[in-house]
Parts: sequence; structure tokens; C-alpha cells
Amino acid sequence: MDNKIGRSAEALWKESGLTGEYDVWSFGDAPDELAFLVLTGIKTATSSAYDCYQYDEEEELPVTGGYSVITDSKGNAVCIIREGRIRTVPYRDIDAEHAYKEGEGDRSLEYYRSVHDPFFRRELAECGEEFSEYSLIVLEEFELVYPRLFLKATCPEDAEEEYRIWQKIPAENGFENNHLGEGFETFRDVTIPKMINYAKGIGLKPEHVPQTCYMLWREKEIVGIFKVRHYLNDILRNGSGHIGYAIAPEYRGRGYGRLGLRLAVEALQKLPDFAEDEIYMSCYKENTASLNVMLKNGAYIHHEDERRCFTRIPLNKTEGR
Repeated sequence: MDNKIGRSAEALWKESGLTGEYDVWSFGDAPDELAFLVLTGIKTATSSAYDCYQYDEEEELPVTGGYSVITDSKGNAVCIIREGRIRTVPYRDIDAEHAYKEGEGDRSLEYYRSVHDPFFRRELAECGEEFSEYSLIVLEEFELVYPRLFLKATCPEDAEEEYRIWQKIPAENGFENNHLGEGFETFRDVTIPKMINYAKGIGLKPEHVPQTCYMLWREKEIVGIFKVRHYLNDILRNGSGHIGYAIAPEYRGRGYGRLGLRLAVEALQKLPDFAEDEIYMSCYKENTASLNVMLKNGAYIHHEDERRCFTRIPLNKTEGR
């Protein structure tokens, strides 16, 4: 996660419109990564040692329906979750279904055990207890309540909000914005239908491929645009690649680029005409923020030229990130 959100738990709770009591905490050994998995909908469960609750009288067991503000490693509020199913079982009885919901690594039970064995050993040792296969573990399932982040393809009913985001984003760092300064009626009546047709492969310009234009929504506002090309031609393969994106200036530095790219990668893989083992991308060398977004989504630098870095995201490395 990007740690520049700088929002207190109290502020995020107030912004959400929720009322009542809530807890504030962060995840184990990797609070930023795990909060990222929650925001992208991958992580919907967590686990903790039962005996540690008994050791710390101020630490209360989670309850179904309870709310929590999740913070990052700097104490910044990231999101709000609501507790669902809660159960306490011996460590040996934790199953593959729960491991998958934890969302880490390849989401297998083997991976879960590889990282949680040492974690519970340390956690229980701090409480004066020894870890074993029979140690009681509290298993929590939860849902993301706020903010909900999702991609949605361009559509007529969202014309006003989409128009606003296109007017906010400058053409920079290789991101093309031919709609800046365009009139709203033209955007609604001409541009949006064209975008929808382009996603279907209709009316494409020479040497262009089908492209779906996704909006990155944060609740009821759009914070960024992701252009997803369904497949590559020679120009794209040696140029901008599968995905181009931009985040509106006022939303930058909050981790939305990384979150949106993760969702765009998932969306691309679901397209029927996508058939690559890796996702191709590129960015200008001076755009270090964009390069970091790619690297944090599992990319590696394939090659460089004088101006740009060309990256690849191996699809098997995006699983569980």
C-alpha cells in the first residue's frame, strides 16, 4: 500500500457515514500488503492465536457484526471491514477453504502454513505459550464495507461522472487524452458510443486493436481511467503494451494506481480474446511512480531504451498478491 493516505481512523469512519463503535488495528507481519489484499477483494479472512486474547486483557475477541478500521504500517486508516463468521479451532483443523479466503501467496493451505507456523510461534511465545498443532486459532471472515473500489467499463448512464474525470486528467507520461476540453454533449452522444464500439472491435482505426476503457470507482466517485487492450499487435508489443492508465491529480499518492492495475490485470484475463502468458506494459523512465506501481503488481523490467522501461507481469505471479 501507498502510505501517503494520511487519514485517521476517526476521519475515515466519519467519511463512511457509519455510526456506532469500532475497533482499530492492522494485520500481522505485513500490514500494508494485507490491507491491499482486502481493498482488492482478495483477502476476506484472517486468523489469530486464541491464547493471546487471554494474555492481553485489553484485547477483546472479535464478534460477528463488529466493525474495524484497518490501518497500514504508519497508522493511516485504509478501510473498514465488518466481521462475519467467527470460529475457534485447533491449528491442525484449519482447512484449505479458510486458507484461500486469507488471500496470501498462492492461497493454498501449504502456503498458509508456511507463513503462519512461524507467525504463531512468535505470537504465542510473546504470550508465554508454546505453539503446537493443537493451539487454538480464532478464524475470522469479514467483508469490506468502505471504501468499495471497483472497475466499470464506460457506459452511457455514467456519462456525467466519466466526463468529469476526463476533464481532470492531463495528457502526460504517455497517457493520451483526446477528450480534454470536449463538450459534454459530444462526449455523451459521440465519444461514449465510440468507446463501447471499440471494445467490441467495431470502427477501429488502422493498426488499432479492441480496447475497453474502464473507470476506477471509489464508492460513487471515479478516481482514475484504465485503458485495457484486448491483445497486442507489433506496435503495442514494442510500445505501450496491454494497459495504460492515469489517476486524477487530486487522488494520486493514495495507492489507487496499484489497486486499479491489479483490477485491470484481472479484467484483462477475463476477456475472451486475451491469450498471453504475460502482460506487457511500459512507462517513461522519469515516471518512477508508475514503474513502482507495476513492480508492486509483480512486474519485472524486461528491457529499456533511452526513454522508456518495458515491463512484463507474469500472470502466475499476480495470483494472491
